[in-house]
Amino acid sequence: MQTIDVVIFTVVITLVTLAMAQTVIFKLSSDSTQVHVIHKIIGRLGLGAAGFALFLSVFVLGENKGVLLILIVLAIAAIGSFLQKLKKRGEPKPENPPVPDDQISSHEPDATLAWCANCQTHTYPGKQTVTPTDEYGNVTSTYQVECCGHCQSHMLWNVPSTIRKTTYGCCGCATVPALIMLACLIWGWLYGSQNGFALAAIMAVLLLPIMGFVTWFVYLHTRWRSWVKRQRTQSTSQTG
Repeated sequence: MQTIDVVIFTVVITLVTLAMAQTVIFKLSSDSTQVHVIHKIIGRLGLGAAGFALFLSVFVLGENKGVLLILIVLAIAAIGSFLQKLKKRGEPKPENPPVPDDQISSHEPDATLAWCANCQTHTYPGKQTVTPTDEYGNVTSTYQVECCGHCQSHMLWNVPSTIRKTTYGCCGCATVPALIMLACLIWGWLYGSQNGFALAAIMAVLLLPIMGFVTWFVYLHTRWRSWVKRQRTQSTSQTG
């Protein structure tokens, strides 16, 4: 490795490490006006060094050295992200304020009533105005969606029985492309057909968004089931 290569490796690794280290060690505000200029400079230098490593190092250092630098930068980012998660895990989680009784439709679990995974209770519906914008920031339309009347969340507010039925429906829809994909894989493997593998890849692409919806619905239903279990445990302990 030539001297210039050593210098580039040293500078890039140092800047990326400093930027990641300050993110892990210091609790920097999301408001840029509250962040000291030194932290801003270190962050931008680290971002620039990471950008150089990811997009230009292969052309400057050559393929082997460039790939090595990219892997080192990605490893630093992965370690920093892991340390951030450990740090956040050790911090006490802020408790959500209790939901007022006039916002609660039922204290007992009822799968036919709307339930909010954020508020962790059955809440009355509310309205939230959604204003989509284009790439220039201009409002393209305005419409209202039903949401939790307390926290205004429409992604975590749902009717558990409807979510369960929708999950079954999505799983049924996913069965068709999944079976076709499996058949195409067997066809391609047994007969060495590239068309079989190509069709299997197409089915996999079609299957991905369906499984994304399934994953989200399963997550919502899991949150609901966990809450129901806690409510039953509390009722049992109070009765006992």
